[in-house]
Amino acid sequence: MGGRWMRGAGGRWLLFVFLARLPRESYPSAVEGVCRAAAMGDVQSLQRLCIVQADGVGNGGSGWNALVCTPDENGMYPSHHAAMAGCVESLRAMHGMSPDSLQCLDSNKRTPSHYAAQWGHVGALRVLGELSDSESVSKADRFLRTPVHLAAEGGHDKVLQALSEMGQNLSPRDSLGRFPSHLAAASGRVSSLRALHQLGATMSIEAGDRYMRTPAHHAAETGHWEVLPVIQELCGGETLSAEDCDGRAPANLAAQAGQVRALETLSDLGAWVGQSLMKTAREQRPFTSSDVARAFPVPHAA
Repeated sequence: MGGRWMRGAGGRWLLFVFLARLPRESYPSAVEGVCRAAAMGDVQSLQRLCIVQADGVGNGGSGWNALVCTPDENGMYPSHHAAMAGCVESLRAMHGMSPDSLQCLDSNKRTPSHYAAQWGHVGALRVLGELSDSESVSKADRFLRTPVHLAAEGGHDKVLQALSEMGQNLSPRDSLGRFPSHLAAASGRVSSLRALHQLGATMSIEAGDRYMRTPAHHAAETGHWEVLPVIQELCGGETLSAEDCDGRAPANLAAQAGQVRALETLSDLGAWVGQSLMKTAREQRPFTSSDVARAFPVPHAA
């Protein structure tokens, strides 16, 4: 009974009373409380905490909206925590307190839309697009990665669909010249590659990054062999043999990274794979737990 009361309205009230009585030097603790309430979708505690601290402390302005525009010790704002947890109610409540709270940038210059896309929260992303301007949804972080990049990397197809419906560019480049399709391939997100292709994103052999590497290069280097047949299907077989700015094909990168399975898949798909590359791949193959077991067998009791 006591545990249920602590998790319910009684627990929220105790949290509110505790933080309300904090001295001014303990203001960071109040910020943590607001961030926690925002992530939990506890709008009642969120509003109470902000009202108590309504004396202009913080960098978000004066009045009761100061806390929702103040970052925590990690540089994240309450709206980032709410978006990461997909709490639509918290986002609407904070917008009512201060519309600027949904425009806050964290230490990596990421907006709440970045977090909603990264964690696959379509509802939160749509609310952010509704309550804030479209630029905040398409804004790039310090690495020039947009919510589209993060959604593709995380394999969130529904988020990609929502971003497309919101009119977002599905082929932006990050600081390394990578398209979302590069990140999807490097993460082994087959469904995201198909979604990007269906939505008209750039994926062809000409879609090289700063080093002229295609999605096939990234998939081969990271060992996601299951992505390679999909790339061949969507982009054509020539992309499996395309060379980067150093003259290296996906097979070369797979060999240098010790990705034997990816190299075998490239060979099965018709890409040229010489014996020297296969030998290099086996020599560079990452050390696995099976290798440890063979090298240090556990003696059996007699």
